[in-house]
Amino acid sequence: MNKILKGIGVVFTLTLLVCGLSSCGKVKSAKELHKYAKKTYGECTVVSSTEDTKSTVLTVHDKLQDFDYNVSSSMQGIYIDGSSFGSVPQTSSDFDRKLDEKVISVAKDELDAVCSKYKVRMETDSFSLLVIRSNDENAAKTAASECAAILQKQNLNNRLDQRQIEAYADNEETCYHDEKYCIIILPDIKLLDKDDELVLEYTQRARSQTDSKAEFVRKEEKKFSDTGADLNRVVSTLGQDYPTEPDSPVTYYYFKSSKGEEFYLCNFLYQDENSAAYYYFTNYKGE
Repeated sequence: MNKILKGIGVVFTLTLLVCGLSSCGKVKSAKELHKYAKKTYGECTVVSSTEDTKSTVLTVHDKLQDFDYNVSSSMQGIYIDGSSFGSVPQTSSDFDRKLDEKVISVAKDELDAVCSKYKVRMETDSFSLLVIRSNDENAAKTAASECAAILQKQNLNNRLDQRQIEAYADNEETCYHDEKYCIIILPDIKLLDKDDELVLEYTQRARSQTDSKAEFVRKEEKKFSDTGADLNRVVSTLGQDYPTEPDSPVTYYYFKSSKGEEFYLCNFLYQDENSAAYYYFTNYKGE
């Protein structure tokens, strides 16, 4: 783990040295952005473009699902501790948001019918594709499942994969601390409860932190003292439980690596002994 963290630091430092105090690279042309859009999102035609030395903005029309979206390229400054380290070109797009708006629009009558049937409220202005709200948990879950099936029909070329449909209690006074009933992740129309979602969350963490092909095996509840970790290096996490005593409960998420070896990731952040970097505590040894 230490080697990985140090390696990341070296790469980052080298990047800054290469870029120096001047611009590193240049913005994409309209032609290059069109090529990028077709490769990334699918066949499209150019609607309009604006181009200068500082930025290029291209509006294109998606042929598959009939909507317009923007792709842009511009220079973005690099700032660390208030100091400027030049700038690098960055390509961005509002494709995902525009696609979400399009599929919701196409499916709106069907979605409204489901919401009316189960007397639930629907929200689309969120990070999720769709949010269902009701203080009737069963109604919210059923409506979310049926809405997910409707939206999956709009998942052409799997472009909605990993989009989420969520169901919450309908208490507007606690909108930042809602009780979540379930989550559905397309293309699967499967309700994931809180425990399922945590497993998914830690699987993603294990894959990004250790082995990209790690597969979840099981989870166990143990004491912090069983980990062999140093309590003084545990990172306090705002809004989350973390161990403060040797007997504090800790959840172990066990995984199988791409080499078939079992390892675990714990549900607390741990500071690297040689730097300020931190990671979820694990016994993964790597190569």
